[in-house]
Amino acid sequence: VDKYSTDAAGAHTLTKDGVTLSVSKGTLGRTDNYRIYANEKLTVSCEYGNITSVQLTSTANAGGTQYGPDFFTTTVGEYTYEGKVGTWTGNEESVVFTATKQVRAIQFVVTYESADANFVSKPFISGEIDFVDAAEVTITADEGMKIYYTLDGNDPTTASAEYTAPFEVTATTTVKAIAYNETTATASDVATVVFKQATKVTCAEAAEIAVTVSGNNVLTEDAYCVVGYVTDSVTDIARGQQRFWVADTKDGGNVLHAYYCNVPYALSVGTKVQMVGKLTKYYTGQEDQPQMKNGDVTILPDDPEPVMFTVTATAENGTVEGAGEYAENAEATLTATAAEGYEFINWTVDGAEVSTENPYTFVVTANVALVANFQEVVEDPNKVATNAE
Repeated sequence: VDKYSTDAAGAHTLTKDGVTLSVSKGTLGRTDNYRIYANEKLTVSCEYGNITSVQLTSTANAGGTQYGPDFFTTTVGEYTYEGKVGTWTGNEESVVFTATKQVRAIQFVVTYESADANFVSKPFISGEIDFVDAAEVTITADEGMKIYYTLDGNDPTTASAEYTAPFEVTATTTVKAIAYNETTATASDVATVVFKQATKVTCAEAAEIAVTVSGNNVLTEDAYCVVGYVTDSVTDIARGQQRFWVADTKDGGNVLHAYYCNVPYALSVGTKVQMVGKLTKYYTGQEDQPQMKNGDVTILPDDPEPVMFTVTATAENGTVEGAGEYAENAEATLTATAAEGYEFINWTVDGAEVSTENPYTFVVTANVALVANFQEVVEDPNKVATNAE
């Protein structure tokens, strides 16, 4: 199982694939994260052999006031952290982490070595799990092991592609890999990681998705990418995260709540941001509040002021509609209407014909002055008039 049977706080134990996580006080049954409370311990153990690495992904970046990977300490092996990821390496039957402040994690990856002399550890697949445009995938294994991988969902064999360097995926992809010992002709179990491309949606669309989740604080399975403008900034900076509201336009009101998303400083109203994360809803007591929870925030450059050009149009013996100010590369449509007794001929600029179409549509790339030209309608002198009897 991936979750404990209850989300109540206490001393809990969770086991999967022979690996056991035990907390002296915390929660292992929530739908959004595992929680190890301040001054409590997390013990990682394995029934198959010594643990050689533990990698955890937290909800907050290191450097904040709590929840990040930098609030774990241990007395054995070596523990390092960067961003949201903490990595322990060593060779121990069990590893005990002490939380100096509360730590919240969404994933633990444990690597171990077996007492079997021919045992080959699974390779480790890393990269940005939820990505926007592309993710760089890195696969590592124990020294001296070859690595074979697939991207089509099939289990790899020694006939599959051999890993030699990091590679990119640009769509949702299941990466599977094995480590192989050529000396003993022994392969590891298959390691599997699904890299998911975040779905790009508007703030309004994200809010609609958020309120349809099955319950309070239940996260969507997939991540979403939202670009919008900060419309209300809550001055609540904690643990390298902030709460604020976004909308699709600067004056769009409070549409989607960014709940403790990863940005280490206060955002001002009007800032353009990109957010990547999972969606949920929170019942405030009056309504379901749509949220993106613990998403990653990128500050985007503000939209530049559009370059504007003037389209003027004059006419004798008629009128023109459609002249005015246009943004660069916008389409303008001019319509000429002839006065009684006249008919449209063409459009000219500085005396040169540019079109005989009416209406005339063109792309505006500079200031331009057009003239609509008309000619008098001349009756055919050979036309014979008839009177209806």
